[in-house]
Amino acid sequence: MARAYKALPPASELWERFEYKPLTGELIARFTLNSRCPKGKSVGALERDGYRKTSVGGMYFPVSRLIWRWVTGEDPGDLRVDHKNRDRDFNAFHNLRLGTARDNRNNTGASPRSKTGVKGVSLDGKKYRAQICHKGKRQTLGYFETVNEARAAYEKASLELHGEFSSVR
Repeated sequence: MARAYKALPPASELWERFEYKPLTGELIARFTLNSRCPKGKSVGALERDGYRKTSVGGMYFPVSRLIWRWVTGEDPGDLRVDHKNRDRDFNAFHNLRLGTARDNRNNTGASPRSKTGVKGVSLDGKKYRAQICHKGKRQTLGYFETVNEARAAYEKASLELHGEFSSVR
């Protein structure tokens, strides 16, 4: 089921509350917002999911979405703000882009449960299997003698199928 995002505050409200440091990707409080966020300090707390979030008007938002609004004036709506380098806490605008939920999933690394440590590659018996998910369907790319051969097959398919949202750019 698609996630419905809360509408972001108007850009004018964000401009009044925050300064933005484009090189570091930080939002800085222009005035004391609460006891945990004094004037001149970076806002937001790093959550367990890796995203920095902060409260505006009693509602919590990912800082990346607030920065998108702060810089462009646009509310991304149901689109995701994807971090090109996959670091969910690096919110420099040059590292952010809009994409679908699928685009955002494509731009991820190997699962922490992966025994090979390589996205799209698993050990199946004595061979390495390369698989990719495209448009919701998992496709087996082949079975390989080495992890490097399987990685190469996955990377080639990822670049072809996922383009700029490929995790192997």
